[in-house]
Amino acid sequence: NSDYAGDIGDIYLYKSSTLGSNSWEFVRKLVDNPTTLLRTGANCQLSKHPINDTYHLHCKNREFYMSKSIDGEFQKIPK
Repeated sequence: NSDYAGDIGDIYLYKSSTLGSNSWEFVRKLVDNPTTLLRTGANCQLSKHPINDTYHLHCKNREFYMSKSIDGEFQKIPK
């Protein structure tokens, strides 16, 4: 199933109520990046802008994505 971790370059959202090692639950795929062979999603942080009410992904490899809702499509912000 392409909605679960395993596709290189995709970014996934998981949740945990306790942050325990075996308490993580898959929520959804945030970014579908099927054309890359690089691990673009490695180590990203999700935040919500307090004024604009938008969601932002800040990835360690200097890639940034934005969405108008947590359930919406995340678009890559050009460098």
